[in-house]
Amino acid sequence: DDVENIYSAETQERIGEEYFARAQESRSELLRYDAQRRRRLDNVSSPFLYTTLRWVSRDYGRARRQYLVAVLAAFVAGTLLLCRGAGLSWPASLFLAAALLTWFRGFEADLRVGNVNSLQLLAVGIIAALERRASAATHFAAAFLGGVLLLFKPNFLWAAVLVLAARAVAGQWRRLATELAGGSAGAVAAFMI
Repeated sequence: DDVENIYSAETQERIGEEYFARAQESRSELLRYDAQRRRRLDNVSSPFLYTTLRWVSRDYGRARRQYLVAVLAAFVAGTLLLCRGAGLSWPASLFLAAALLTWFRGFEADLRVGNVNSLQLLAVGIIAALERRASAATHFAAAFLGGVLLLFKPNFLWAAVLVLAARAVAGQWRRLATELAGGSAGAVAAFMI
């Protein structure tokens, strides 16, 4: 309740030290280890990103397992959606997903640091699947998810700008309007949440 700005350096230092002190009293070796590695709260993401993670347990070990399972499932599902969208067969798609899980160090790094790239991959896979359907409703839905994704992780902005620019260059004004409306609605919904 005494936090005015969760993004201020002083607040992040103080809360990090409070969490470190709590971790030292914990029976969880993993919590103590992780708290020692990062003694400063490192809030660099959008508030909507943190809001979407409220479903995880308040128990550190359980929350970490829940998140790792979600990241793994998102990576596999996102990869399969993109593979199938590119026209790969099921066996080729499954082989590629297995190879990426085995040898792609970016995924391993995401698991280690708790990043959200796999969650973004899943959202992009869903957007791509929706885009393959040729209706205004699915284009609106894909853009809505894109707007949500933009507030989830603002580094998605470049992709949104690129898609909108492509629509303008191609003269697809009706689709551009539909996607602007869907993206705006998604961003507003995410902001409200």
